[in-house]
Order: sequence, then structure tokens, then C-alpha cells
Amino acid sequence: AVSKDSRSHGKPQGHIRSGALQHLGPAIYGGGKKARGLYGERRGVGMHPILFKVGPISVPTYGFFVAAGFLLGVALAVKRARQEGIDPEIITDLAFYILLGSLVGARFYFVAEHWSLYRGKPWEALYLWRGGLAFYGGFIGAFIFGFFYVRRKHLAFWDLADLIAPSIAAGHA
Repeated sequence: AVSKDSRSHGKPQGHIRSGALQHLGPAIYGGGKKARGLYGERRGVGMHPILFKVGPISVPTYGFFVAAGFLLGVALAVKRARQEGIDPEIITDLAFYILLGSLVGARFYFVAEHWSLYRGKPWEALYLWRGGLAFYGGFIGAFIFGFFYVRRKHLAFWDLADLIAPSIAAGHA
């Protein structure tokens, strides 16, 4: 919805700013400093960084859903492999190499992009738990590792690419 008043200057305003969730209180709407949206509007609802804790282990929300998307993609690829008469173990083995390649590629890309942060302490590039992964690098790394796995096993690259393409979309969503 677009509202024109003295504060909006003709920019689209979300329903959150109009007060649709304010009645739920500061726990939902947010207290203190609020995030800003695309047009500079204040937003009070955001993703919780920690989904849950089990003892000293914290499970980050974003990481949990990335893992869930990856597992959904693998499950979809395994189901499609069975329908196409392909051994599902090939897909699970390929998924391992894709996961490994995506982590290596994502971290490598991030470190290369932010080299000034690691120049003085290059060993900190290995500290994955501090965050710092980049999607493009993960995609490139997954492709490279997956390509070499397929070639080493003498599998039909384009047939497997067609089989797992919907899984990539599902896993990324």
C-alpha cells in the first residue's frame, strides 16, 4: 500500500509501520533500536538470531534453515533418482561433496573478498564459527566439487545436473 502523508513522502509503507502489530507489545513489535527497511521505514519484527539452545550449544536460526533446505534438496534428489532408476547412493555421495565444496567455496570467497580482515591473522580464515560465508563462493565451490566427483565416478554429468536442478532451487529457497 502507498500512503502519502507528511512522513512517507510517497514511498511505500509496510503494514508494520502503520501499527498492525503494535498491539502485540514490545516483545513482538520490538523495543529500542529498530531495523530499517528498503525505504528507510522502521521495522520492529526481525528474525531471532538463535533458534534454540541445548546446554552450551546454540543453534542459529539462519544456519538451521540453510541445513533444512539442503536436506530437503537432497531428499528431493533421492526421490527423483529412484523415479529415474538411478542408485540413490550416488545422490547421497554427491550431496556430501557438494556440501563440502559449498563450505570451502563460500568461506574462500568471503575471505578473498574481505582479505584486509585476515591479512594480519590468516589462520582466522579457518574460524567458520565466527561467520562469514558467501553464497556465490558456495555455489561455485559446490559446482567444482560436484563436477569432479561426477567425472571421477564416470557418471553422466548433464543427466545428473537435470536430476538435481530442482533440488538446488528447493535448497536455496
